[in-house]
Amino acid sequence: ANGKPLAGIDRRRTATWQPDGTGYSTLTVIDAAGRAASVKVFVE
Repeated sequence: ANGKPLAGIDRRRTATWQPDGTGYSTLTVIDAAGRAASVKVFVE
């Protein structure tokens, strides 16, 4: 979050993150092979 990996994430399929506030955010997931997928969301 905010350009840094989430702390304390293990090898589960889910993670939780609390944004700093309202606005756009880009979420990126990177798998073990280095492949990445991103999505842009608006948080209210």
